[in-house]
Amino acid sequence: MLTRHPSKNKRVILLAEYKEYERLHLISIAAAILIAIGVGVTLFFLYTNIYQSISKTREVLLTDPALNVETIDFNKYDKVMAAREKKINAETPAITRDPFVFVAKPNATSTKQ
Repeated sequence: MLTRHPSKNKRVILLAEYKEYERLHLISIAAAILIAIGVGVTLFFLYTNIYQSISKTREVLLTDPALNVETIDFNKYDKVMAAREKKINAETPAITRDPFVFVAKPNATSTKQ
């Protein structure tokens, strides 16, 4: 019977073979929400890590053009590397006593015992 006001209880209208339809509908809505959240998180990650880094780098380069080129003094570099090699290849002195072994020395006194 057709009425002017449809039934408020829509579960009664569903046939027996369509009773899982509501659950599948909710699962599809939940999947769509999860996909939307994943896309949002990905876009936020890209914006914060890539686009802001590019814009900050551009700002730094525009504010101080002297930061673009830095010359290297190879004479100083060679002197530093020679000093480093000298330090690395220096011989370590031999250990005269082992700090982890206790050796008891006899007491040296001037009085006889």
